[in-house]
Amino acid sequence: MPAAAGPATSTRHIRFVAGVVWNPGMRAKRSSDAILRHICGGSIRTSVLFAAVAGSVIGCCSSSKGRADDATPAPSDDGRVAIPAGRFEMGSSDGPSDERPIHGVSVAAFRLDRTPVTIAAYRKCVDAGACREPGAHKRVTRGFESFCNWEHPDGASRNSHPVNCVDWEQAAAYCKWSGGRLPTEEEWAYAARRSGGPYAWGAEPPDQSRLNVCGQSCVDSGERAGFRRWRRASWEDDGHPETSPVGSFPAGATPDGLLDMAGNVWEWTSSAWRPDYDSGPREGAADVPRALRGSCWIDSKTAKTRSAKRYWAVSSKSTAYIGFRCAAN
Repeated sequence: MPAAAGPATSTRHIRFVAGVVWNPGMRAKRSSDAILRHICGGSIRTSVLFAAVAGSVIGCCSSSKGRADDATPAPSDDGRVAIPAGRFEMGSSDGPSDERPIHGVSVAAFRLDRTPVTIAAYRKCVDAGACREPGAHKRVTRGFESFCNWEHPDGASRNSHPVNCVDWEQAAAYCKWSGGRLPTEEEWAYAARRSGGPYAWGAEPPDQSRLNVCGQSCVDSGERAGFRRWRRASWEDDGHPETSPVGSFPAGATPDGLLDMAGNVWEWTSSAWRPDYDSGPREGAADVPRALRGSCWIDSKTAKTRSAKRYWAVSSKSTAYIGFRCAAN
């Protein structure tokens, strides 16, 4: 897939962020903005140009030509993790037929968001005029609208949760605005399988320290929303009745430092769904089915948390258990 063009910035900019690596889901506000304006001139965008030296982050001023469109450009430092090129065995003999046959896949080097995209990050795209609003939280007798994070009654505490209730086109639009693209199903699977075990973190079985899936608090939350058949996982409750703030489970990180590659939300990929790896995608579909990866907060079965697990939804699907993360070349 060709590289997506990165956004250009139209003003001089600088920001010092000590001790953290910026990603689109983080809001960094520093009282030094006025000083930085004096140094660099003009307004300060949330772009960050930095290099880490002995634990310090050093910013510098730069300028470039503005964009031709009306949307405000995204932050230029995206917090994506570099995934080296490699080859892996895609699929599983232990799962359902859609995971077969096992076959070798070579993947070029790419970068992948450390976490799913958050409400806070997506809001910047909406404010910039480049993204449509997600489906909003709505208390209903029975329906997943009750679990949408956008305009949730919990308010600002949901800013660090994954944006959900977005369809495939909304996810793709955000990734383009951020200077990236949706990952292919092969890229996503490769990044999750680099642990060498059946799970994103390795061989140890899942538990409440590694991922957000459905515990008793989730079952109770589902019942209040009219869902009476949800089941709890066999391990202890993870403390999150719905989605969790991204990155809440460091014990579930991949060797490359990717977080939430199991649980929290299923994630859109750019790939059309294939019912098995020998089949081609559905041709001429008006609403193209897309491959999803990752499992989600309402899942409770161990088998669904495996990195080989696949799922799908039509491109227009917008629901509380689907979110996304972005990739870039």
